[in-house]
Amino acid sequence: MAKLASLSGKNDFSEMRRFGKKVAQGSVSLKFIKITDEQMPKKAVIKLGIVIPKKFGNAVKRNKVRRQIREIVRTDREKISSGWYLIAIRGQLTPNDFYSLKDTLKVLFSRAGCLSETDSGL
Repeated sequence: MAKLASLSGKNDFSEMRRFGKKVAQGSVSLKFIKITDEQMPKKAVIKLGIVIPKKFGNAVKRNKVRRQIREIVRTDREKISSGWYLIAIRGQLTPNDFYSLKDTLKVLFSRAGCLSETDSGL
């Protein structure tokens, strides 16, 4: 099972901007850098960054969506391949709709090719 860590610092985010590939669906976009077993053989790590602009809403709304995204990734991290992931919210989401956010992330991870082939059920 991959450990869940956070993208932190200017270097991580600038590396994501330079080398990351992007897929988007609706108001959610996913930027990712896959890490293969040859690059990091000792441990699988998922580094997750979440970007939500202030236009989205107050701090309570932004933090709720952050918690929901972290929970979705945490519960299904064995299905997600190792790598760095930056999830950005660009517009408005339907409030209190955890399952539509989960479905959107499932589509994004599968389009990015980051779900395991044996179980793409996220």
